[in-house]
Amino acid sequence: MNALSSVSDHELRERLSAAVSSERSACANVIFHLAELDRRKLYLEDACSSLFAYCTERLGYSEDSATKRVRVARLAQQFPQVLDDLASGELHLTGLFLLSGHLTDDNAEQLLAEARGKSKRQLEELLARWFPRPDVPPTITPVTPEPAQGELSTWSGAEASPQMRRAEWSVFDHLEWQAGKSARNRIPSELRTKKEASCARSKFYKMGSGMGWDSYMHGAKPPCGAAWKRLPTVGGSG
Repeated sequence: MNALSSVSDHELRERLSAAVSSERSACANVIFHLAELDRRKLYLEDACSSLFAYCTERLGYSEDSATKRVRVARLAQQFPQVLDDLASGELHLTGLFLLSGHLTDDNAEQLLAEARGKSKRQLEELLARWFPRPDVPPTITPVTPEPAQGELSTWSGAEASPQMRRAEWSVFDHLEWQAGKSARNRIPSELRTKKEASCARSKFYKMGSGMGWDSYMHGAKPPCGAAWKRLPTVGGSG
């Protein structure tokens, strides 16, 4: 192409307008030829399974560009007048693509008349008025119920790691020992709640045994003797 730096502003605008007009005419001409090629199914002779494949594999269009041209080409077979609208610029390719799913023999004349000269967003608003969608019905999202009080077996819940579970069960074993019981499933139900477990954890921190909860969780031997007697006991104040 020749350089445009020497072209005057007025001439540049005129050249651009002419180029846009040529582009619109060329686009309409491409659609016209695609419609006829589709009607004859000539894409099969080029080892293409569809017009879309022909556009992408033989003509080099992107998937998005091919989709629009195939849809508008088939629209032009049903309503040839859209080619004139496309060539004149009264309707752009994207606009015809949007209209293609709504035009019928009954509404084509009126809908096309209202669509001419509109932008993509204006066309979307027009189609929303012509073809309103029903309101989305309300949905109810099921909520997983909290486990029953008697089902809570650890302080950390079901997501606890195996190490955390073993450590917490060790604490429960000591609580059982203080209550004179040995079976895990006989742990008092009030100690199964997260609230009571939190209180027990807090009292563990306050025992003054010189060992923190994290150390205990990482395998250190649990405190014994007087320190353990300060954990909550069954029927007592803890």
